[in-house]
Amino acid sequence: MNTITIYIRLLNEGVDGVSRPTMGEVIDKEKGIYKVLPTDPYDPDDEEWMFVPGTIVKCEKTVSIDGKEFLLAIGSQNSAGSFDIKLKANPRSA
Repeated sequence: MNTITIYIRLLNEGVDGVSRPTMGEVIDKEKGIYKVLPTDPYDPDDEEWMFVPGTIVKCEKTVSIDGKEFLLAIGSQNSAGSFDIKLKANPRSA
């Protein structure tokens, strides 16, 4: 299995823009498509992820406040196979 680090936005953290690194299984690297894998240990009662493990997501490169590039999950695949975009990655995100 080919994996890469991706970031998932956390919900209900009290501040906007908090993201969690986790691994993503590469589905189509050129199109930015990955399957979200859980961290060890993954606890949905402790953190609410925008996209839970097992979700197929679309990621875009973005840049952190300290200037580091990373892949941010911005949308999830729907039953029709297209992606419902929930975030807009920007040059200075997370």
